[in-house]
Order: sequence, then C-alpha cells, then structure tokens
Amino acid sequence: MQFELREIMKRATALVLLAIALVAIVHFWSPGDPQPIATPASDNPARRDSSPAPSNNLALEQRPPPTSALSPERPSATAARIELRAPDTVRRGDTFAVTVDLQALRTMRHLEFSVTYKKSILRLLGSSPGSFVQRNGTSVKFEETSDGYLLVRIDPESGVIDGAGSVALLEFEALKRGLSPLSVHDVTYVEDGGRDATTAPDMQERSITVD
Repeated sequence: MQFELREIMKRATALVLLAIALVAIVHFWSPGDPQPIATPASDNPARRDSSPAPSNNLALEQRPPPTSALSPERPSATAARIELRAPDTVRRGDTFAVTVDLQALRTMRHLEFSVTYKKSILRLLGSSPGSFVQRNGTSVKFEETSDGYLLVRIDPESGVIDGAGSVALLEFEALKRGLSPLSVHDVTYVEDGGRDATTAPDMQERSITVD
C-alpha cells in the first residue's frame, strides 16, 4: 500500500514538473506584441480629407488676366497732338523762336488753332510756315485777331494733312520781366471725308520767364 502511494506521488510530481516546463517553454518562445503597421500617407483617410487634391486650374486662377482683357485698346478720340518748343527763360530785350510741332493722328483736310501769350511781356515779331507744311505744299495763314492771340490756319492745296513735323515758326521779343503763359486753344479740324469737329488736343502748355 505504501509502495503504491509512493508511485502515485512520483507520477503526480512528474506531471506537475512537466506542466511547469511546458508553461516556461510557451512563455519564453511566444513572439512579442505585434507592432502596428504604419499606414501610407496616401491611404490615411484623415490625411486625405485634410489635404485637398491639387487643381489643374490653380495656375490659371492665380495668373492675371491678359492686358487686353483689363484695358482694351481703343482708338484715340484726339485727332492731333500739338507741342510748343520754346526756351524756359529769356532775358529782357532778347528775341527768341517758338516752334509749333504737329502730329496728325488722323488725316485732315483743314486744321486751325490759336497760340496765346501775354502781350505785355512778349511781342510777336514774325511768323512763318514750318518745314512740315512747306514740304507738302500746304497753305498756312497767320492772323493776330486780338492782343496776345494768334490764329493759325492750315489748308493743304493738294492732298491732306498726314504725318508729323513743324507747322509754324514764331519769333518773339521779351519786353519786360515777368511770366508769360504760352498755349494752344480753339483747335478746329476737318477730317478727310468727314465733317467739321472740334477737340481739345493733346498738347504741352508752356510758360516763359523773362529775367
């Protein structure tokens, strides 16, 4: 009886040791916790939602519209540009020249304008056609209609006024010290094949100081 009890005890002890060995083997051989796999940026729903897809029209939207769309080119309403060339300062008693230059932006059959100045400071000594109208065989007439007011009429004898150049040469004398304005007024023209018209020309107003 005692022998059988010992055998049972031995077998129970062996089973316990075997169970302990199996537990140890399972504990040391089991792999660690699995590491999470990083989701590619392209497959991340949150990232996909926060980063909008690039638009093919982005460059077109940021590019400014062409100049022609912002400010369409329109024909000029002015038929002529007139510029006065004269010295800024002269001495009392001096004589000096003033050149009237014309740029015809449209062909014209007739052009007239007035040159104004302060007669108490400047005196007109003479006037003559410029080289531009002389080459074209154009008639130019000068008339002092009032004090400090010179009317210039240009009528082509053949053809039209077309191009650019000097149309009048004026000679003045400086009478006394002071400031005299020098400008163009009352521009009237007749376009080739058109009707009479009056316009404020593109011009450069000047003033002359007499020392």
